[in-house]
Amino acid sequence: MAKKHSTRQWWWNHFAEHPGYTNKQDTSMVSGKAKVIYKVIYKQHITQEQRLDQEQVSTGQRESPRDVSAIVGTLWATAQNDTHRIWLVSWPSTLLCHLRDCELPPTMSAPKPSRSTMIYICLTKIIASTCCSHLVFLRNLNP
Repeated sequence: MAKKHSTRQWWWNHFAEHPGYTNKQDTSMVSGKAKVIYKVIYKQHITQEQRLDQEQVSTGQRESPRDVSAIVGTLWATAQNDTHRIWLVSWPSTLLCHLRDCELPPTMSAPKPSRSTMIYICLTKIIASTCCSHLVFLRNLNP
């Protein structure tokens, strides 16, 4: 049997895929494309939610902190038109736009694109209206 080769491009290294996408769960996709979250914001959001849980436990608003799987579940459960959602639909143009326009630096483990690749991204005419849907979250990080 022939080995299956990945067709994913370098930009996928910067995004976390919905955990249900490997099994093609309906909730993991929009129009057949995976839901993904920029890895930097994914980690920051989980850390922020854990911090909030600890604060709520110490003030008596919560009995115990949620486990990571519960926090992660809420990330993916937001609707596509929810202004607080941080996931993106994995269209290449959306992911490239996000990397081009995002103010957060990419993860250190992911390879950096070449200068010519970034010039190409910047020169493409991609509508960016939905690629940085996490701005509301970023504003909340630094009140």
